[in-house]
Amino acid sequence: MSDTGLEGRVCGLVRDAVGAIQRQCGREVLEIDDSIVPLQDLGAFDSLNVTEACVLLSAEIGVKVEPNVFASNRGCPLPIGDIARGIIARYGKKLKLTDGEGAT
Repeated sequence: MSDTGLEGRVCGLVRDAVGAIQRQCGREVLEIDDSIVPLQDLGAFDSLNVTEACVLLSAEIGVKVEPNVFASNRGCPLPIGDIARGIIARYGKKLKLTDGEGAT
């Protein structure tokens, strides 16, 4: 799988996780794209929701995703695209996507 394909796939998984948390909390689910910063743009999305999203992501990619992927090293909230790139950078070849494809 190419880097662009892997990045797109992981971005999709992050969008799906964030959207699922919004729905489970009874919140309006707006158009969620890769530029959305969940901790800023989605009102009530908070650190507990980040932890919940990480649990969902961990199940999808086969590695424990730490909540700090949602923020930069300086603690600034990140957009979904940067979150996905951070997951790929941090977990690389350990990724085990549900269709059996990893980060090769």
